[in-house]
Amino acid sequence: MSSVSGSTQIRIDSEVKLTLEEYRDTVRLKTHSDAIESLLTYHTGSERDKALEARNSESEKKRRGLEDITLGRDRKQILVLFKEKYGMPDLNSMFDVMLHHFETADKLSMDTVHLLLSLRK
Repeated sequence: MSSVSGSTQIRIDSEVKLTLEEYRDTVRLKTHSDAIESLLTYHTGSERDKALEARNSESEKKRRGLEDITLGRDRKQILVLFKEKYGMPDLNSMFDVMLHHFETADKLSMDTVHLLLSLRK
């Protein structure tokens, strides 16, 4: 923060003054003004960090919305079991196999057709 020539007195509770003096001594500052300036600088940096974290969090949510699929615990467990049963390296590979099968199968079982029809919106 920039220093302004001159000074102004302010009134604060004695408890606040004692806390400010403890802080000033802890961080080895010379004056109450230095302690207040240090606290304001910390507060400004903290607010800036919070804003940056909020922006990063929002960006992550948008990225996840574009990239992620929500399966739920039960469906994911089934996918994991299939992955292990067929020795696939990861869940993405298992998903690729299922998509490939669905897209290239000559015919679907009636159970699959009924499921497909029941899941359509």
